[in-house]
Amino acid sequence: MDFQKAFPDEKSCYDFLYQTLWAKGFLCPSCKGKKCWFVPSRFVYQCSICRRHISLTAGTIFHKSKIPLHKWFWMIFLMANSKKGISAANAQRLLGMRSYKDVWLMMHKIRVAMQTRDEQYLLRGIVETDESYYGGRRRGGKVDGKTGRGSGQTPVLITSENKQGKPGYAHMRVLQSIGAESISQAVSKSIRKGSTIKSDGFQSYRKIDQQGFQHDRQVIGKDRSRSTKVLPWVHILASNSKRFLLSTHQGRVSPKYLDHYLAEFGYRYNRRRWHGQLFERLLYACLSCEPASLDAISG
Repeated sequence: MDFQKAFPDEKSCYDFLYQTLWAKGFLCPSCKGKKCWFVPSRFVYQCSICRRHISLTAGTIFHKSKIPLHKWFWMIFLMANSKKGISAANAQRLLGMRSYKDVWLMMHKIRVAMQTRDEQYLLRGIVETDESYYGGRRRGGKVDGKTGRGSGQTPVLITSENKQGKPGYAHMRVLQSIGAESISQAVSKSIRKGSTIKSDGFQSYRKIDQQGFQHDRQVIGKDRSRSTKVLPWVHILASNSKRFLLSTHQGRVSPKYLDHYLAEFGYRYNRRRWHGQLFERLLYACLSCEPASLDAISG
């Protein structure tokens, strides 16, 4: 109710963007003028000196969008605050939008902003690392007759800080393969050099010893139940993220977009204790992220 009162129409959303982007007052990017007025017919601001029109949404995920800004705000609010996420069909119903494709694209643009924001942070300290497998058609608990390494599922590298027995920040990255080169590249993009990487005995992790990391290699052996004790937080993340995909999206997530959905899950997970700040922080991430086209999102 407070959110609805704060943003009842388009003008209130633009006023909030104005305060967010120009907290110290208007500054024209062309002439450095400090005075402007609002042009309601185009929802732009015009510099009183050089007469240039400045759009608050230029260079953001809202750029050239025909969808009303207050619906964008609602979508950001829902995706930031829904603990289990929200499906495109449910968001379409709640926002009263006709086009499912528009809703789908909005959500993926926000996911790209989430992913871009989280990629700015490198994990440090003791970092649990393991790969898990997503997707595929299940038969008797297996995928296409197989499960785990070597199956037809999509491999994902999960990394989580272990702060004296408590979970810190986490990253989840889709892997091209489970080979040493692919895993090493993903580790380098996720973890700060000098950190201690805690992994199981899988051979593909051997190469990270040469990349400036300390490596605590734990050979699990045949007793796979030990892995949840050795690497507890990555296993919890794998379980919860798969439940998110199955419950919210009925498991209908294409491998092509899996990294975006995992980025959404990870973004909320990393901010699970930031109650009351989630909308503002995600909005800022959306303002800081360059617009992504459908072609770019689809790869």
